[in-house]
Amino acid sequence: KSYEDVKREVATFAALTGEKAKGDELIQKMDADIEAVRSSIPQEKKRISIIHSTGQGLSVQLDGSIAGSIAKMLGWENTASGMPALDKNPDAAPYSMETLVAQNPDIIFVTSMGKMDEIKKNMEKTIAESPAWQSIPAIQQGKLYYLPQDLFLLSPGLHYPEAFEMMAKLIYPEVFP
Repeated sequence: KSYEDVKREVATFAALTGEKAKGDELIQKMDADIEAVRSSIPQEKKRISIIHSTGQGLSVQLDGSIAGSIAKMLGWENTASGMPALDKNPDAAPYSMETLVAQNPDIIFVTSMGKMDEIKKNMEKTIAESPAWQSIPAIQQGKLYYLPQDLFLLSPGLHYPEAFEMMAKLIYPEVFP
């Protein structure tokens, strides 16, 4: 799930197939691609929240989630860090509107399984019906971003640099062509 996991698996498969040099080369390229993204964006602290939307409700993603680990690698602070995890999901914590308002994130990312247009429609309806949601500056400033499930819920694997760049590009579109 984490970038370190992906690199470890690449090295293992490369060793098993007798292609250690190719595995090393692939890892070096992924590291270089990620470092290129990291060095191209401003090194400023961003306080982010990652909301995971399901049919059963909302939760917040912790640092062990894919989006949480990428945000951490970008140098951003996940407002949910340190919250107690859900019993059935160690990478998520219970969602609370009161906590979200108190945490006052600069940016909110949304992850979900399903069709992106439906996810956006449901989230927009939730926000429109909630004065609490509308009170959050990130919402007022249009800093709500949706992350695709293929890169942020399912392991991006060798596409980790793409996920990394996508998250950075949402916040700093002017940096990326």
